[in-house]
Amino acid sequence: MTLPAAPALSSALRYLANEAPHVALPDYLSADTLPIPQRADGQDASIEMRRGLLRHLARTALLAGDPMEPALRAALDPESVGAFVWGIFLRWHQAGMPWAERWCLAALGPWGRGDQAAALGAQIPRWQREGRASQAALALSVLRRMDSPRSLAALRAFSLGSRWRVITEEATAQWAEAARSHACSPEEFDDRALYAQAPREAFDEDGFAALTRTRARALEAAMIAGRRWPAAAWWSWVSGSPEASQLASSLVWSLHGPRPRTARFSAVRGLLSVGGIPLKAAPDAEFRLLHPISLPAAQRARWLRVLQVAGVASPFPQLDREVFAPPAPPSGPSVKAFGATTVPPGWLHGHLRRRGWDRTDPEDNGNVKGCYRFYEAHGVTALVMPGLFWVGGNYELPAPVEIVFLRGAHTRSTLGWSYRWAELFRSDAVEASAVPPVAYSEAVRDVAQLVQRAAASAAKGD
Repeated sequence: MTLPAAPALSSALRYLANEAPHVALPDYLSADTLPIPQRADGQDASIEMRRGLLRHLARTALLAGDPMEPALRAALDPESVGAFVWGIFLRWHQAGMPWAERWCLAALGPWGRGDQAAALGAQIPRWQREGRASQAALALSVLRRMDSPRSLAALRAFSLGSRWRVITEEATAQWAEAARSHACSPEEFDDRALYAQAPREAFDEDGFAALTRTRARALEAAMIAGRRWPAAAWWSWVSGSPEASQLASSLVWSLHGPRPRTARFSAVRGLLSVGGIPLKAAPDAEFRLLHPISLPAAQRARWLRVLQVAGVASPFPQLDREVFAPPAPPSGPSVKAFGATTVPPGWLHGHLRRRGWDRTDPEDNGNVKGCYRFYEAHGVTALVMPGLFWVGGNYELPAPVEIVFLRGAHTRSTLGWSYRWAELFRSDAVEASAVPPVAYSEAVRDVAQLVQRAAASAAKGD
């Protein structure tokens, strides 16, 4: 280990031992009972230094930045400080997580370790279930501030969809903030944080399996959103890690440029057509993950055979994805493609929310009438109307399912209560035949799969 310069070392340790601010600490925290941090020279920090470090964290953990952090990192072993801070967190947790001492959680941000990120991530859904939404939201910001491979992978997993809308939205905001701190877009940060900055050795077996699932979910979301990779960025991502190269080779890509084409990637031969002919991408070309709705069925089947012969399997349903084409005009704005099957609305709402949908506001009698999802890249909002259910779950009225597509972005507030929907449909409803094919297919697929499950369950008498 390279020792810091003596003046910096002695200055930081002297600050902890003699100059750290005096702060009132809760009774459950005592430096005497916490793991002992080590100095950079390998010696244990004295009890005075440990008490000073505890007071310093209490004063600075909730601030946007700690001006003493660089000097402390030079003077102390960061791994041992991580254990010290984790001890603080555990005692706060055992004391009931009082909000007044939330700095005990926030202190994990700059000092937490990768294995602690996984344990903290597991707490977030539990806290949300228990009504500790503030602690859950703060934990998401801590994962961002940890800025480690495991913490960023956990944060990205939450941003890709959670049972709770507030968790998904907060995680999405924290992911965007992390991307800004790395001077890139949230999409570009996927390529960095989930690949180049996430080496295999940073994860245990379970953590790497979770990272693999997150990578697949992020790519599937990119396909639905129509994300575009400039050619240079795409080649940089593919060549940046073995995992990126392997994933790219298991998917079919759409090349947009002077000559739009579909292609697959081979680590040995580069870009190949469906017939195995080598292709070259123009410098100004853009890569997109091919959505199967854009290919005729015969072409999809041909590509599937090519991938099967190559011995690769897609990390998520791509070419074998069930697709639903918009109807031919004139179609009307309502989609009733699910037959007469009735579905318990509360059950359908719950499953749709796990797929990125949200429910409309409960009305004055507690009824919830709809569930919606905005497809930003395609400029439409899908509103599912499966009948009503009470948010408390005491009664449900199974009903056939209907989807209406609305122009633009709609939220709980713009959708309002159902008595306004007739007026909203007149002004914003989109003919089903005019809905962008990807948005139409994805919305109908989500609902159709759940309706099919409900029908199968009813047939078995469950």
